[in-house]
Amino acid sequence: MFKDYNANQRMDAVTDERPYKLANKLIAEFLGDLIFVFIGSSQALAQGGILNAAIAHGFAIFILVSSLAHISGGHFNPAVTLSVALCGKMKAVHAVFYMMAQLFGGFCGSLLVRVSKLSY
Repeated sequence: MFKDYNANQRMDAVTDERPYKLANKLIAEFLGDLIFVFIGSSQALAQGGILNAAIAHGFAIFILVSSLAHISGGHFNPAVTLSVALCGKMKAVHAVFYMMAQLFGGFCGSLLVRVSKLSY
């Protein structure tokens, strides 16, 4: 019924061999982290409670990975990027750039939350 895959076959899906330029991948990671932090942190600031914040984070990461994973792999987390690089599925230089884009995207997302919080 189900085909038995070994670890190497599963890791082939997590590779850096996508037909996009590195700049496009970095923009996808930047925007993904920016949107994830903005949506999750905005909901956490609302009066909905911790459950609503968790649901918002869950749906946000689901939608972002579904829509951007074909471009950059949908890491959106420096720990995931480091893991992929340590498994040998990504060049170390690309991993460093991915992490910088992710951290900068999260930073900009938090700035947007701060600016939007000041407006009301």
